[in-house]
Amino acid sequence: MLEKSAPAFAFGENWARFLTSLSDAQIEEATRAVSTLVGRDLRDTTFLDIGSGSGLSSLAARRLGARVRSFDYDAQSVACTQELRQRFFPGDDAWTVAQGSVLDQPFLATLGQFDIVYSWGVLHHTGQMWHAIENAARLVRPGGLFIIGIYNFRGGRRGTAAWARLKRWYCTAPRYVVASRCDRLAGWLSVRSRHARRDPGIREAEIQLRTDKTKHQPASGRQ
Repeated sequence: MLEKSAPAFAFGENWARFLTSLSDAQIEEATRAVSTLVGRDLRDTTFLDIGSGSGLSSLAARRLGARVRSFDYDAQSVACTQELRQRFFPGDDAWTVAQGSVLDQPFLATLGQFDIVYSWGVLHHTGQMWHAIENAARLVRPGGLFIIGIYNFRGGRRGTAAWARLKRWYCTAPRYVVASRCDRLAGWLSVRSRHARRDPGIREAEIQLRTDKTKHQPASGRQ
């Protein structure tokens, strides 16, 4: 049973909109990105996607041959992941999707261990990041990979504190106001994103987040 908590960022709404325009090119790009980040053959491996969101990373792992287990705390995100599974791997026993929390010990105890535990942009959203990281790390099989992406701290006017205020506003503001403001924000972010992709340092920072169970490197560079 998942307990109700304080208002949360509605990732599922965003992912549902994202799936309406998901292209083959985006799927191919995601598949290449997961393959590069993992750095090994995924065929016949087990892959746990914690906070699966849209389901795109899970889809990429399944396309690469892994047996995938996906879960997310947010019901709409679970529905998005299920939609991708139904769209591309209908009836596939090698990809299962569930609702659950990385903070829920009884739920985690039902999962077992995996060759690859992946949680990209998720664990810092739990409100108990270090506890979430510890819980997730326990799900990695000896010799496996633990791959996470977490926010870096940034100072300045548009740094971490500003984004924290924005997210609090997002969770409490009327939905019609959020939609209007986010459309304008998305345009600004898309420009920033295009510039970031040209910087090889961004990719290097992503790769540094790859680690194994015995070595946790600090990130340099969503539940």
